[in-house]
Amino acid sequence: MFTGKLRIVVSTLLVAFAAATPPLPAQDADAIKAIRAELKELTKAIREREQVILKLQEEVTKLRQEVTATKAIAESLRERNLELLKQIEKLTKVKAGGDRRNPKDPNAANPPAAPVKGRVLKVDPNDGSLVEISIGTDSGVEKSQTLELYRLQPQPKYLGRVRILDANPTRSVGRVIIPAGVDKRPEIQVGDEVSSHLQPENPKKLEPQQANPPAVPVKGTINKLQVDSEGVQQISVSLGKNHGLQVGHTLELFCTMPQPKYLGLLRIISVEDETATGRLVLPPGVQPPHLMVGDNAWSHLTQ
Repeated sequence: MFTGKLRIVVSTLLVAFAAATPPLPAQDADAIKAIRAELKELTKAIREREQVILKLQEEVTKLRQEVTATKAIAESLRERNLELLKQIEKLTKVKAGGDRRNPKDPNAANPPAAPVKGRVLKVDPNDGSLVEISIGTDSGVEKSQTLELYRLQPQPKYLGRVRILDANPTRSVGRVIIPAGVDKRPEIQVGDEVSSHLQPENPKKLEPQQANPPAVPVKGTINKLQVDSEGVQQISVSLGKNHGLQVGHTLELFCTMPQPKYLGLLRIISVEDETATGRLVLPPGVQPPHLMVGDNAWSHLTQ
């Protein structure tokens, strides 16, 4: 506003001096000439000042745009940061408590890569589930692996699974996991045996109808009957890896109601932790018996 008024004043003065005037003395003419030169310089300075002001205004506009863009970026980064914090919190909870939708079985078998055998050297007198074992890292036993615990004398008995808590070259310490379906923890004794698997390391080739029971006695029942795509009956039982059952083992099938009756030999073809599936083994020409859910499936008929 000030610049505009100043330009008007300068223009008015130039017009006034340019108007016809009576001849002036030489001294006055020089004075007027000097004033005109000064006004010209002043006009030039005003124009340069206007250019500077315009340039500054452009820079201010540009800075305001940059500030606006920076604020938008900052807000976007803040929202992203909040999202990442939520994800970190969620992952921390999952790591601490596990994924409840797909929990890992804490009793699942995790045997050493190579077959191993050992025995119990000590049992903690204050905590009967803690045992010291005669094999360690030199034999391939590592922390968090599992070994099968059993007793052979005076009669074979499966005692459970040992989870290794610590291991040195020649010894290891583990905790006994109670077998599924067992309410009371078995009493562990010095001399009880451990191995990576209950299945024989070098199983013999069996005849189709030859019995191959698990190393320790087990008792279960038929819990499912179905027919596969080949029309062969598939028989599921309530025993699995956690009971010492392996592929190739056999179980004796029988019922007690309405009267005791032997039903045949079941050959295991697949095993899960708590269940197994098998096929009935029958001599040539023998008709398959009528099986029912609830019929008995034992490793031996005399247990």
